[in-house]
Amino acid sequence: MILVIASSFLEGDPQTDLLLDSLKKAEKPFVLLNPLDYKTFYGLELVNHELTGSALFLDDRCVTPDSIYLSRMVRADCIIDFPENCVYPNTFRQKIDTFIQEILLTFRGARFFPGSLTSVNLSETKTALFHMASLCGLKVPEYTATCFGKTSLPANYRKALGYPFSITLNTEEGSEVAVTLVNGKCTEDEEDLGLPWQWQTEIDCVAQVRCVVVGHKIHCYLADWSKFLGEDLRSVQESQQVEWAKSELGVEISEKLFCLMDQLGLTLACPEFLINQSGELVFIDMNPSGDWYGLGSDEDSAIIAEEIANQL
Repeated sequence: MILVIASSFLEGDPQTDLLLDSLKKAEKPFVLLNPLDYKTFYGLELVNHELTGSALFLDDRCVTPDSIYLSRMVRADCIIDFPENCVYPNTFRQKIDTFIQEILLTFRGARFFPGSLTSVNLSETKTALFHMASLCGLKVPEYTATCFGKTSLPANYRKALGYPFSITLNTEEGSEVAVTLVNGKCTEDEEDLGLPWQWQTEIDCVAQVRCVVVGHKIHCYLADWSKFLGEDLRSVQESQQVEWAKSELGVEISEKLFCLMDQLGLTLACPEFLINQSGELVFIDMNPSGDWYGLGSDEDSAIIAEEIANQL
């Protein structure tokens, strides 16, 4: 049995739907949990018996997983549906997160995709990730620093530490609010909101590359930054459809990327690169549980879904 954990606030999520269709065609049984939809947890019981050990049941049917796919990162700070009798929203989010963690740790001996919990978390830790990437021969930003306030290093591009979007409590208003922290070049008088930030040496780039790596296959796509009109990719995506053209990483960069994947213990990932003015590819992100749907054609997405299903 495959346990697919795929967060989505959309009623019909095309990436998850395509993956599940591929699993059905491959005749691989699965159970879907959506951390943002509490209804997917109804009828689910994690049980331990003193003699037989631990098992997962759904409506009295044993669905104990031998494979677990972390399709998207599990988060406790997102928009989420709440039951009518829920009066403590943030507590509800935390308890959903704890429920999922109990499942994952109970079945820690299962085959995890894209990798173990440690592998996934390590892949999201930029300072450690960039050091490992350098050892594999990939070019990374010259400096990366995480600190409160402004760094003393020559790193003038400020990024949100962790996720840019969160649901949190506004202490002045006494209510929950959605907060999006914008990446970009920081001015001296820009407010730091009392938060730690991640600083990087700014890369003067001409294009961005996004990949989908499944096993030892790489699907590569390129977006021309001249069409972004000075905005970063995240800002552009909020206002328009970004055009991704099929591209190639080349043998040398591909081998270095596979080296990093092996070092991290990942089978799947959606790594990103920036192409600087000198034509060099600068590795900026691994995205172990990133989105792969819609970068290319519908046929490309269907091929990727089939490749992932075959790995599971």
